[in-house]
Amino acid sequence: MPTTPQHTFPKAEKLCSDRAIEQLFAEGASTMKYPLRSVYRPNGGEQTHVLISVSKKRFKHAVDRNRVKRLIREAFRLNKQLLAPTAKLDLAFIFIGNRLPDFATISKSVTHILERINNDVNSSQSEN
Repeated sequence: MPTTPQHTFPKAEKLCSDRAIEQLFAEGASTMKYPLRSVYRPNGGEQTHVLISVSKKRFKHAVDRNRVKRLIREAFRLNKQLLAPTAKLDLAFIFIGNRLPDFATISKSVTHILERINNDVNSSQSEN
């Protein structure tokens, strides 16, 4: 079978470990493209793990938080091939906006962040 990019987001790609999350925020590098902030670090594992966070302080209603998380998940799912296949990262997307975004805004931000992360990872790998 030909290997085509899979537009999936299985449970195995979700960042769930408390220890990994603590290490990510303690040691990770950060990048931002409004309305998203991203924190990332190499994980040394076999695949990239992603965490998506929307603050209860910004959106009081769970339905709004879930909508934003759903938009971010979908944008990541469609654009994750922008990361190099050799880049195995722990990655967190944190929504920092105050309004409900549309999909185009989120998709543009996710694409920009993933390209910037890919450039940073490639440049750090070429230095080593």
